[in-house]
Amino acid sequence: MFDHQNTLFAEKYRKKSTRLQNWNYSNNGYYHIIICCWHHNKFLGRVENGIMKLSPIGIVVQSEILKTYEIRKNIVLEEYVIMPNHIHLLVQIKSLPIVETHCVRLK
Repeated sequence: MFDHQNTLFAEKYRKKSTRLQNWNYSNNGYYHIIICCWHHNKFLGRVENGIMKLSPIGIVVQSEILKTYEIRKNIVLEEYVIMPNHIHLLVQIKSLPIVETHCVRLK
């Protein structure tokens, strides 16, 4: 049976991807990343007198952003901004040195 409701607006509101075709996004380089909150809800905090006041969720997000760059040694956090309903990150991906490992079958 055809499900008309699930296909009614399937392509009408889809935005065209801004990603480069045939580009490997794990390549070395600088990347601007934007992460938006669900339905653009202001989960991350609020701006008071021009200063961003993080909510408890925003504090956790900030902590996790900083932790990411501690555990992923090939990523450099250049800048980040937490807004009430989204995050901007400017990161640099650097190659890790290739380490040769030997295949050994464990018994």
